[in-house]
Amino acid sequence: MARALEVFKSNGKAAIVAAEKARAAEEERVAAEEKQKLEQEERDLAARTAEKERLAAEARQKLEQEERDLAARAQAERERIDMINGLSESLGDVVAAASNGDFSRRIEAQFSDEQLTELGENVNRLIVAVDHGLTETRVAVERVANGDLSKDMSGVFSGDFKNLQDNINTMIASLKLLLSDVSQSSDNLSHSSQELNQTSSDREKCCRTGTDFGRTRANDCSDHAGR
Repeated sequence: MARALEVFKSNGKAAIVAAEKARAAEEERVAAEEKQKLEQEERDLAARTAEKERLAAEARQKLEQEERDLAARAQAERERIDMINGLSESLGDVVAAASNGDFSRRIEAQFSDEQLTELGENVNRLIVAVDHGLTETRVAVERVANGDLSKDMSGVFSGDFKNLQDNINTMIASLKLLLSDVSQSSDNLSHSSQELNQTSSDREKCCRTGTDFGRTRANDCSDHAGR
């Protein structure tokens, strides 16, 4: 009986120890799970915090970029306004000079804007075309005024300047023909005048010869009557 009681006590102690171990193991397992859960929550919190910080940094960069873009657009607009004002001033000078008959002025300003540069170049081409047309017209008219009909108005033109060139060259050809006719008429008149002078001279000689013959006949008659 004592042996059985001893065995029972021994088994009870073993069971208690086993139970304590099992409880301790369970507590450790629960503690480990809690620890893992806490660590996971900390990692999740850190990840959420990092994501928020990343999103905030992206938003800040985007805002800064928008501010830079806005500043760049504002600067570009100011520069364009300055270029437009410069073009307007230069164009005004060129037009004012052209209105006063001076076609030597050009738009000298340079622009980074392609459209404004093209506009300035087109205005310069227009002024050059007008200046060239007027210069060639002036040269041709001056030659005609000085009596030189040896050359036509030179140059390659189109539109109204082509019409003007054709009209001037037609005028030069007409003047040449007119002068040729006048020269021919003058030659004919000179020839007729020479013929008239010759005829008059011949008549005068004839009259003088007739008079001398009459006088000779009269003298002969007087001598015959005297005898």
